[in-house]
Amino acid sequence: MKNIYFFSKKADRDSKEKSCKKNGLHYQLSTNKKNPITQFDQYGNEYECPYEITVFLD
Repeated sequence: MKNIYFFSKKADRDSKEKSCKKNGLHYQLSTNKKNPITQFDQYGNEYECPYEITVFLD
């Protein structure tokens, strides 16, 4: 099983990476600046999330 997290800022992804290291979880980092994932905040504003971390829960 895995969880995929998307971030608009590299610093936010780095924070999640530190948390994974601390808890001994396996993870994979990726960056997709050419075709970033688009998400919306609670106000309906669109923003791009080029930074991704996949956390493996097995």
